[in-house]
Amino acid sequence: MERHLFWNRVHKKSGPKKKNKVEKLKDRAFIDQRPPEAEYEYGHWEGDFIVSKQNSWALLVLVEKQSKQTLVERIPNRKNVLVNNRIVEMLKRYSVKSLTLDNDIAFQKHKKLAEMLNTNIYFCHPYHSWEKGLVENMNRWIRVFVPK
Repeated sequence: MERHLFWNRVHKKSGPKKKNKVEKLKDRAFIDQRPPEAEYEYGHWEGDFIVSKQNSWALLVLVEKQSKQTLVERIPNRKNVLVNNRIVEMLKRYSVKSLTLDNDIAFQKHKKLAEMLNTNIYFCHPYHSWEKGLVENMNRWIRVFVPK
């Protein structure tokens, strides 16, 4: 306890911080590998989350790029298996040629999801969420009705 007193303050170590060497999403294809047809053909989807204030639930938002058809479903958590099953359930009636997601940890099992949907999954570059601008814009409009 004595070391935590004001005059014996614990000092942080200087120097570079250790980086986490474990990559959370492995074997991902980035958005620049997505075919150019994704801009004008039906069947190319973008997905994202809208998370609640206490992180207790989330809205899973999927938007088709050409028709701007939007699917929204509330999910109790963002666990990998639940998210994959809900995405498959939401998209089972639609043509899915590709799916573009962000680097959320909930998409860690993206290979399994790609297999379940029988399609390719692409990811935005880290901290470049504007690369899937359609779903981000849709999230902004949904936020009007579902405040944080």
